[in-house]
Amino acid sequence: MAGAVASRSLLAGAAQVVASPYASSLCLYYYGLEYCLPIQTRAALMPPTLRLSQKALILVMVPLMFQFVFVGTFAWLLRQSEAESARQTRTKNLLAAVERMEKVLSDAMVTLYLLKQDTTSNFVAQRYANDLQIAKEQLAELPAQSTKTDKERELVRKIEEAAKADLDVLNAAHSAIRMDPSSLDKGPQNTLYRMQMVRKGIEMMHLLHSLTDEEERDQGQGWSESQWRAAIWPVLIGMIGFNVALALALAIFFHAGTMRRMQVVMGNLRSLSHGLPLNKPLAGADEIAQIDQAFHSMKEALEQAARKERAIVDNAADVIFVVSEDNRFTSLSPSCRDLFGYEPEELVGSHLTHLIAEGKEETLEKFLAIKSGKKEQFEGRVMRKDGQVIDVRWSVQWSPEEASYYCVAHDISDTKKLERIKKEFVSMIGHDLRSPLMSVQAELTLLAAGAVAPIPQKVIERLTDAESNINYVIGLINSLLDVERVGDAKLDLYLEPLDLREVVPQAVNTVESLARKHQITVTSKIDVVDDILGDHERLRQVLINLLSNAIKFSPSGSAVELHVRDADEGDEKVVVEVADRGRGVPDDLKDSIFDRFHQAESGDRRVASGAGLGLSIVKDIVERHRGTVGVRDNSQGGSIFWFTLPKA
Repeated sequence: MAGAVASRSLLAGAAQVVASPYASSLCLYYYGLEYCLPIQTRAALMPPTLRLSQKALILVMVPLMFQFVFVGTFAWLLRQSEAESARQTRTKNLLAAVERMEKVLSDAMVTLYLLKQDTTSNFVAQRYANDLQIAKEQLAELPAQSTKTDKERELVRKIEEAAKADLDVLNAAHSAIRMDPSSLDKGPQNTLYRMQMVRKGIEMMHLLHSLTDEEERDQGQGWSESQWRAAIWPVLIGMIGFNVALALALAIFFHAGTMRRMQVVMGNLRSLSHGLPLNKPLAGADEIAQIDQAFHSMKEALEQAARKERAIVDNAADVIFVVSEDNRFTSLSPSCRDLFGYEPEELVGSHLTHLIAEGKEETLEKFLAIKSGKKEQFEGRVMRKDGQVIDVRWSVQWSPEEASYYCVAHDISDTKKLERIKKEFVSMIGHDLRSPLMSVQAELTLLAAGAVAPIPQKVIERLTDAESNINYVIGLINSLLDVERVGDAKLDLYLEPLDLREVVPQAVNTVESLARKHQITVTSKIDVVDDILGDHERLRQVLINLLSNAIKFSPSGSAVELHVRDADEGDEKVVVEVADRGRGVPDDLKDSIFDRFHQAESGDRRVASGAGLGLSIVKDIVERHRGTVGVRDNSQGGSIFWFTLPKA
């Protein structure tokens, strides 16, 4: 009983729980007394090594555990109330049973006295028998009404013995009346019966009072049913209040610890975005600590990447710099000392046109075009600090987020110088070398024809060989000039609808003499009736180059086939294929054989006379016709060189 009172008091008093996210302890207030958990205890309750899911489980399980305790306490109170109610009911039933039995015995005694007055009355006899039977039945039921306490059971046993003694006295008196009704009116026997009945009645009354006193003492020592039921609501309210306070305290405690760690992470995020040092890494292995560790790892990776980037920028030969939206330098790499002759600090803040030597307006217009979304590289001329003008290639990209141009300046002065030398060399070849050679070729032709004077046959053969060599040199010069024109985009194309049935026979006739010389048969097959869009002379040059190469690489007695057909269905193009029976092109050379000055190696000496420019010219001309070119193996041996042309 005392434990229940203490339990109720504790629940009511401990409902005041205070947990501050900024306090150093978790406190409970019980009747004015303060009980606080220090930081070490808080750390033990939810150490940082716990994961967020584990902390959430604790946040749920601890109130749930106390809820089970509260439900058990509530069930115990209900059970105590029900037990007290049952005990009181049993006691009341016992007292009522004893009183009824005493009344029945008194009624039986009165009925017996009436029977003595009129022994012939069947009604009185039957009434006495009924009273006696009821008394016996109630006496038999008396043990079932007994309570569980030993003292009450002892009192019931004594009442039962007294009731049996009364029955014995009544039975003896009834027997005496049946034998001699006047025997009870006088004599010592009548006095004995009377004394026994009075003594047993007094004894039973004494036992009944003892039983009543015992019940009153039990009620005085413990709680009554009403008291138990009255205690249920305060305990229930106290349990609910304590559970709510505990849940709030754990939630605040969990929120405080989590928010404190999250504030560290958010601080690291802000520091990371501003390039500031990060806070000390968080202890523990929960998700927040892992995020914080990821931030520190990211910080290290970014610093390492920044160091590498700075090393690349500082050691780059090209000048890397940033220009603001109003075309002023904001930062430059150290290589500007070598390229521009300025220290980076000297150019910061100055206008971009400070370096431009020629075309300042055009350069600014290109910057504006790049800002509008156009991507390109362009060339310009820059004046160094010492007054020297150099050529540079600008690579510029606009950043809307930073409102700045990110630029790279590459020195192309040596490249420009080489281009000028190459142009001068090609010009020299075209004017100072080809023209005299053509004059010599004409003179040799006249001499070989005997236009000047008769010449012996051996001299004619020598003149013919010399003319052939001069023709070869003139062909090399023409190829070099064509390559230069293509590279400078100066090769003029006159595109018009063409019928390949006219171009192909002309090319075949041109190489016919070369084919007869090498005993090669050249055949052509045209399966196309649609016109193509192209330049007649340039396409004829392409076909002659491919056929000449095929003849040179084919063995004597073989055939070279030229086939013109439509491309695959749905592709509005024409495919031209030249197939030979030569040694073929190795796989590792198929991608590079169309490069300048590149030839496939062969053991045939007649092939070694080429300069490796024919296929390069073929590729340039075909691509300028918006076509493609390639080579593949011939299933019958040799190679098939092919190119495509769009239909008109």
